[in-house]
Amino acid sequence: MTLKKDSPPSKRTKFDYSDEGGNAHESIESSEPKGKQRAAGFHFFKDIPLDIMGEIFHLLEPLDLLQLSWTDKLLRGFLMRRSSSIAVWKDALARVDDLPPCPEDLTEPQYANLMFSNHCHRCLRNDVDLYTYMEARTQLCEECSQAEWNDLPEDVDDSLAELIPATCQRLTDKERSEYGDWKRLVRTRFHVKTALQLNRELKTIRGKKKRDAWLEQKHTAWKTLETHAARCESYVGIQARKKREEDVLVRNRRAHQIWERLSDLGWKDELEATPHWFNSLRYVPWAQKAQELNDGEWVEVQKDALAWIREKKRAATLRSGAGRIFQFIEPVYGAFRAHITSEIFQGVSKPTFVELALAPDFLPLSQRALLDQHLPDDQEVIDNAISKIPDAVAEWQETSDNGLLNIISESPAYSGQVITQEILPYASTLFHCLECGTLLTYRNVLPHRCYRAWRVFGPSKIAGGNSRNKKKAAPVPQPIDSDEISVEEMVWEAFSTLGPGASWYNPSLWTPLPRSTGPKGSGPWPVKFHTAAHYHMLSLLDALGMERTTTSVTMSNLNPNVKCLYTTGILVGTCSLTPQKGRAWM
Repeated sequence: MTLKKDSPPSKRTKFDYSDEGGNAHESIESSEPKGKQRAAGFHFFKDIPLDIMGEIFHLLEPLDLLQLSWTDKLLRGFLMRRSSSIAVWKDALARVDDLPPCPEDLTEPQYANLMFSNHCHRCLRNDVDLYTYMEARTQLCEECSQAEWNDLPEDVDDSLAELIPATCQRLTDKERSEYGDWKRLVRTRFHVKTALQLNRELKTIRGKKKRDAWLEQKHTAWKTLETHAARCESYVGIQARKKREEDVLVRNRRAHQIWERLSDLGWKDELEATPHWFNSLRYVPWAQKAQELNDGEWVEVQKDALAWIREKKRAATLRSGAGRIFQFIEPVYGAFRAHITSEIFQGVSKPTFVELALAPDFLPLSQRALLDQHLPDDQEVIDNAISKIPDAVAEWQETSDNGLLNIISESPAYSGQVITQEILPYASTLFHCLECGTLLTYRNVLPHRCYRAWRVFGPSKIAGGNSRNKKKAAPVPQPIDSDEISVEEMVWEAFSTLGPGASWYNPSLWTPLPRSTGPKGSGPWPVKFHTAAHYHMLSLLDALGMERTTTSVTMSNLNPNVKCLYTTGILVGTCSLTPQKGRAWM
């Protein structure tokens, strides 16, 4: 704890380095182990006068004294002497505001190590989370805590249970597997070292009166220990809260410093026009450090800061353009929605509005929307686009059907045959989704979410929605200058975030899925013709005495209950089937 600069000079403790008998002052050199030759040359801690060392020690905090004692064996020997504890450590601890006094069971260096050190007292690691146990007078990492805190040993007397430090800690993964109860998250652990020490002391006492007196003395000491530990925990909690508040102020100052430096680089107009960007700047990793920004660090941070502000400007430009597009062609969207939800389209696959908006006949609408002026023929252009919706939907349907026919033609079942769109609604025309493994008919394949994601966003989005590919992270888009934003990107933004959106797991039939960076309609189709299921369905139709041209709609309405007599897998090979009551095929 540093002293306040504006406060008047406090009275300093006069350091007396004489021993308890009042002998002459000792030097630091006198604490050097005997039998070792003194190295030639000047040694700072040996040759500096003790009164000057006293002035230096007076400026140090307890943690500084601890770290100083870890740097030199000679100095450590001097600082750990009892006379030094009285002269140096007590003065340092007294200058820490609100710190509870040093307890009787600890020396001043031990108390400073407990309250101010930032390492594990067992393994000495300082790069892990630490847990301070005030009653046990120790600070440990999680691994060492599990080693020193455990169940109470069986040979420990039950009368000592209330005198042993205890804590509740979470179960480890190994313990969860042993207990088999995931709801039990914690268990009571005791400080085994203290338990064994108290048990040894108790065994040396003979006689009931002496035993009862000893236990009463330990109970009194334990209450004193608990009271002091509670005060220490309160002090640590208050200091932690002050540190968090101070870190928030430092982070805000750091964000303001970055903000000012970006203004000096020519981004002042953009920053003044968008003050809300400051809130997002505070949560960027390179701006979130609780450390003042200096010139040297700015050289490293500048590249990230410029990339951040360019991306913010790009996002603002993209959203602004998307807003104008959505507002301009909203009437077309309404007409498209009314058209595809009409009765003649019930049960038929439909395109998304994004696909329609990106078609050559409709993309000029978005380009016109980006103009900052309304032209006299705007309404005429919109009406013309609305009149083209039926033809655009029919063209999309034909393109999709041709794509599925190409997939079917690659199957051995139709090798060398001329196939037409008549076979698409057949019950034997079955597809297999390569992403989720779903068996699909013609009426289900086009609305299927994996296929929709592929035709709108490309393979990258499909991989993100597949539970088997969760480890495949989507590519992170790199910052792009605002003038590189295409009209297509603004259309995506207009009808994926501003327009009536749809979630990945429940896609709407007329709105796009969430935006992705993948190219639309690229790469192999995410579905294949399922040859084994095709032959199996033909066997089922023959067994039921039905025509092989039976449609999937008819088969679904009949929903026959069948039982396979010769095979265990319903989609493996061909088999003889009978219309016997059993498990449902669909």
